[in-house]
Amino acid sequence: MRISLVLVLTLLLPVGAAVASHYPLDAVPFVSPEEIKALTARGIEDTEQLLAGTATAKARSDLSGLTGLDKKRLRELQEICDVLQIRGIGPKMAAVLRLAGVYDTRSMATEDAVALAAKMKKANDVHKVSEILPEPAVLQGWIEQAAALCRPPR
Repeated sequence: MRISLVLVLTLLLPVGAAVASHYPLDAVPFVSPEEIKALTARGIEDTEQLLAGTATAKARSDLSGLTGLDKKRLRELQEICDVLQIRGIGPKMAAVLRLAGVYDTRSMATEDAVALAAKMKKANDVHKVSEILPEPAVLQGWIEQAAALCRPPR
């Protein structure tokens, strides 16, 4: 019986607090050059800052007024950055998850790993975003991380 390294690492690493993957805006395909220019003019240079700057409806409204970016688009960017908080998810996986109907950590926390794997495969077969998709065991770890992120602090 062969156990994958990813599965072993997923089982051994703590699930509690996820360690976010933060990326410079110019390194992620989901932010256009025009959006990068508008956001960096306001001091937002990476996905962590973008998540913080779009965390509430008021923050998105304020940022929209300052940058000229659409509030709906800022909400979409906030959701993608929210998913990037989950250890192991990068921009490609965030895109596949979005195509599979997972928009943020709240929606991720409600998923079933096996069903999600099937939805991701179907979406990726059509859109060809990633060469490799995670196994259900990895997805289960992501779901648990998402649930932990959604819980209010004690």
